[in-house]
Amino acid sequence: MLASYLNRELRQARRLVKQGREVVRRGLKQEKITGAQAERFEKEIASLEAAISQQDLGLVEAVGGRLLGELEKIYPRKSLVREYAEAIAVALLLALVIRTFVVQAFKIPSGSMIPTLDIGDHLLVNKFLYGTKIPFRDVKIMPIRQPERGDIIVFKYPEDESRDFIKRVIGVAGDRIEIHDKVVYVNGVANSEPYIIHRDHLVLPAGMQPRDNFGPITVPAGKVFVMGDNRDQSYDSRFWGFVDTVKIKGKAFIIYWSWEGGDHWVRWGKIGQLIH
Repeated sequence: MLASYLNRELRQARRLVKQGREVVRRGLKQEKITGAQAERFEKEIASLEAAISQQDLGLVEAVGGRLLGELEKIYPRKSLVREYAEAIAVALLLALVIRTFVVQAFKIPSGSMIPTLDIGDHLLVNKFLYGTKIPFRDVKIMPIRQPERGDIIVFKYPEDESRDFIKRVIGVAGDRIEIHDKVVYVNGVANSEPYIIHRDHLVLPAGMQPRDNFGPITVPAGKVFVMGDNRDQSYDSRFWGFVDTVKIKGKAFIIYWSWEGGDHWVRWGKIGQLIH
């Protein structure tokens, strides 16, 4: 046990020798110490090395303590509070950068995307795929690609931008969208949509509301047309129009947690599921 303590102290002393030489080198370069001071430090460092080679623990502690005190006069050691504050600040800054430019978490609040996404699904959104949004400006830079049909996107709700919506892209710029008796047509071709459900067998006429019969309408440049997979219970582009691509926050790509809360069980089978 004594040998272990001795070895630990000697290792710390060797680190102090290395740090001391680095401090002297930096101090001379930054003109924090004079040549005469550097010579004095080198003598102390040499004395510490001699004590280490002799394995004289008492001398190591005496010389090491004296050397450390002198070195801290040049570069004062940070307080524990300051070190923790700096670590927390760096962590917060990193989290902010990641959330702003890379990936963001999102929770499904409603059933409009059932069966693809359930209430209580927690998912991650890729924020750089469609371009990085410059803070406080409606401008995106360096997009990898543009939104495509079938992408599930998170965006600012056009009628209240303080709220985020999640829907599936049905049409992109230039596409002609129309709906006949619940069947969606894109550029005159019936859309293949194995992921949707209809829970209401009634077909509502266009004169009553646009849920089941809509259009035709052409998607303008810089816009997308979106719909929920739960077609009869989704408030989407059929009712409030297009989504501006600049307002898209990103593409949903994975479910990292799934629990509706209350007495419901965690949906373990959905955790880690990729979103299509």
